[in-house]
Amino acid sequence: MSKGAEKTGLGPSVLVAIEQYYSEEQRGVHDDIVEHILPSGMRIFVKTMKYEFMRNWMVNSSEKSLPGIWAGMICRKRYFDDKVIELKNDVDSIVNLGAGYDTRFMRLPGLGGLKLYEVDQPNNIGNKVKLIKDRLGNLNDNIQYVAVDFDHQKTMDRLVESGYELNRSTLFLLEGVSQYLTEEGFLDILKMISNAPAGSGIVFTYVLRDLIEGKTMYGWEKGYEKYVVKDKIWLLGYNPDELSELLSEFGMELVEDKSFKDLAPKYIDNLNRNLTSTEIERVAYAVRVDR
Repeated sequence: MSKGAEKTGLGPSVLVAIEQYYSEEQRGVHDDIVEHILPSGMRIFVKTMKYEFMRNWMVNSSEKSLPGIWAGMICRKRYFDDKVIELKNDVDSIVNLGAGYDTRFMRLPGLGGLKLYEVDQPNNIGNKVKLIKDRLGNLNDNIQYVAVDFDHQKTMDRLVESGYELNRSTLFLLEGVSQYLTEEGFLDILKMISNAPAGSGIVFTYVLRDLIEGKTMYGWEKGYEKYVVKDKIWLLGYNPDELSELLSEFGMELVEDKSFKDLAPKYIDNLNRNLTSTEIERVAYAVRVDR
């Protein structure tokens, strides 16, 4: 995993927290927990977003640098939420890889009978657990928080040590993570899922290879310069025509592969906020099949 990746986990959660200051009709993501578990400084900043002019400034500033980022984040969060709700009765466990400050396991209904695992780097897991205890009082009994030093530990080893059972069908979530991985790291995740029982699956996002390689900018010149060239934290990308064959090598079948523009009619167009979706990232769902 790229150095500095652990510091990026706050961004999507801050956006979701800001969304809570929009009216019910204009709110892209509903999450009454996320603001409570943000670090204090960021929590104070988010509270200033109760003023409409501050929200407008924040969204407009983001869009100038990273066109379509706001709608993209909404689409991605909603798609993952919907997939968890759709598939929760088909699996025994759900593993959120690179969970950051995501609150999905705490706020979505009907997950109480499942084994849930949040996996992230030690600093992120430690900070999140402390904030949940301090602000909300206690941890959910069915959520295990698994700290992994990705440079020196195997994710599956740490999961098993935390009670994960290899023979349980599992849905793996990889939201906003794959671009920070080396190709070897991403293939290790696919290999791990290939050993899960048939019916297991993965929902993941990926950034287009054309952007990572600097071939097509999609209006993201500033993003490319920051994340790929300067900070060197975006390492990996794929293009849609590569996915099906890649996943089949690991015993998986690609079920869905969607752009945020594909998802906008469901998640964005009814918000009446004139948001456009970025082209640089997509979401996909694949399932483990019998071999």
